[in-house]
Order: sequence, then structure tokens, then C-alpha cells
Amino acid sequence: MRPVTRWLAGFFPLAWLRPVDAVDTATSAGFSSVMSPKATNIPSSGHTGRKAAGIRLGRPLSARLKTVAGTTCITILAGAVVFGVSARTLLAISGSSINALHYTGVAYAADDGQLRYREEHWLFDDRGTPSRLVLYRCPGGAPFARKWVRYTSQPWAPEFALDDARDGYQEGARRTRDGWQVYVRQSAGAPTRTAQLALPPDAVIDAGFDAFVQARWDALSHPGGVSAAFVVPSRLGSLDLRLKPIGGAPSGSRRFRLSLDSWLGSLAPSLELTYADGSRRLERFVGISNIRDDRGHRQRVRIEFPENAVGPAASAAEIAAAAQVPLSAHCSQ
Repeated sequence: MRPVTRWLAGFFPLAWLRPVDAVDTATSAGFSSVMSPKATNIPSSGHTGRKAAGIRLGRPLSARLKTVAGTTCITILAGAVVFGVSARTLLAISGSSINALHYTGVAYAADDGQLRYREEHWLFDDRGTPSRLVLYRCPGGAPFARKWVRYTSQPWAPEFALDDARDGYQEGARRTRDGWQVYVRQSAGAPTRTAQLALPPDAVIDAGFDAFVQARWDALSHPGGVSAAFVVPSRLGSLDLRLKPIGGAPSGSRRFRLSLDSWLGSLAPSLELTYADGSRRLERFVGISNIRDDRGHRQRVRIEFPENAVGPAASAAEIAAAAQVPLSAHCSQ
């Protein structure tokens, strides 16, 4: 933790979000079957029997958030925004179709450039629902985590489920009759905690961040940028964040910074993203990853999405193989 972050965490006993009616479950199974290898969809959750929960933004912090929210805001997006997809592809994720695609991003340590992991993406149509499958691979190539994403309504608010086999960490979000249900499990032996959230229509969830950027591309030309509520399953709530343009981009590209939408945004850690100006394809991400290292620690990474790593659509057999490949419990160099 950075010195300023540590100081903020000690100075402010409260945080920026307060989930209402959050529910902790005692089972470690919970949502482990939300996305099974034998299916390419998130099953409908049905009615949970609970009253819809509210989400209070900008109120005094819940004791649930132990660290400064700046740290939280960066950990929610490393695995969410790093989707180097063209604008044409993302804009297609708005109805019942998607441009099938297969590509890879490479994550390096932000300080010394050491290869940390690769993330391989498949975009495809699953019986009329735009979907995404992501495999996170060790430097040696073995897959250790899998994520499923389904764009069931607004492209910036998809359902998703992440499973990391190294320590059993899981998180995700799915739509219910009462709004949204988010969940997190810190390790294989830990209970799954859930919360029911009532979110605004423009709330951003995980991989929906890139679609959010595409939809507000013109507004991002203004110095003040745009703000939105970003769902943080690991904290069972959401945060108000602001995305603003910044200088220093290479020719033909645009840079943005994502930070807290408050005066603390200038003090807390932030994310930086570089997009191609013409195609609006994400080229680079720099910030704390939600994919932890082998010791279970958060890591600051630089993720590159080279244009030559974008390939044609994979076959149904290739997608099925990626959905069923066993995940490794550890990475070996």
C-alpha cells in the first residue's frame, strides 16, 4: 500500500459506499456453479425472496470497506476494462448480436516489465446472447482462472463470473428480479458473501466498462470527463468514479485516467488507459490488477493489447475446449 493510501486509510474510518441489506452466506459453494465448464451461459437466478437493496453513494463509509476506496476502485477494473476490442465490436454488443472475435492481452509488472500473465478472450454469440469467455494464463501458458461474461441487456452492465483456481477466489454479478446480486469468495475455504443492489440505469459492471467508454466517446473529449457508479463485487457495493482525458498519448491515441469522483481522487491510486483514436480500441492499461499474484497480493501491471494479437473468430469446438480446460492451482515459471 502506498504511503498516502495508508495514511488515508488510517485517517478516514469510513468509506464512500454503503451497501444496504447486504447478506453474508455461510456456504462456500454459493455461486461456484454460476458458470460451469459445461455451459456457456449464466443461469437465471430467479426470485431471491429478499427485498431489493438500496445503494447509497457519497454517504459515510461502511465499516465493510477497510481500506481507502481508491485501492478498491483500481482493483475492480484491471480485469474489467482490459478488453482491446474495436468500437465496431463493442457497439455490436447492444442487442442480440456480437461480432465474433479472438484476441490476447499480455500483462507485465509495471515496475520491472516482467511477464505476469496473459489473458485470452473469445467473443461469440451464445444462442442469441452476446457472450465473452476469458482464460487467464500463467507465463508458461497454463490457464489458472476463467471468466464468463454475458451481455443480457445494457452493454455496460453485463452479468459475469470469475473463478481463480489458485486460491479459490470467486466474484461476480447477476441480474435478479429485485435488481442485481453481487458476490465474492476470498478463498476456497471462505464463505461466499452476497448482496442485493438497486443500481442506477447507467451503472457499470466489469467488462461493460469498455462499452461505457464507446457510448461516451464524444463526452470524453471534455476536460471534466464523465462519471458513473462502478460496481465492486469484492466490496458488495459500488463506487462513484470519474474518467477524464489526460495528456501524454502517442500520436493517433487518447489517454484517460479513472479515479474517485471526489477530492480524494487526486490522492488515491488511479488507472490509466490508452485508446486508439480512430478504432477506439484499447491499447494499454496501467494500474492495479484484480488478478492477484501467486502469493495472493494485488499487483500493479501494464497490459498491452497489440493489434496483431487480434485474430478471427474461433470455432465452436475451440470455445468449448477453452470452457472445459482444467485450471491450474499454481503457476510455475
